Amino acid sequence: MFPRFFNEDSKVQSYSATYNSSSIKPSGLIDRSKYSRKSLVIADFTPVEANYSVNRLYTSMLLSLGVMSFILITYGLHSGLSEFIYPG
Repeated sequence: MFPRFFNEDSKVQSYSATYNSSSIKPSGLIDRSKYSRKSLVIADFTPVEANYSVNRLYTSMLLSLGVMSFILITYGLHSGLSEFIYPG
């Protein structure tokens, strides 16, 4: 339903199997070996455990709310600063 920002590497075969304890690093983060750019993964909706899934609607609404808030705050600061610097 939602696009993946970074495609999975073709050398990894059917990574859709359930996660086990070996895929979780000691830091608590999931192993990102299936991505070609491991340092930047924006959204990955694969479940952490076999019986746990992320609510995609809730996550996408939070991400869009954050982006919209950033745009509105940036626009407000831009218009407010020009009025403050050049009064009259």
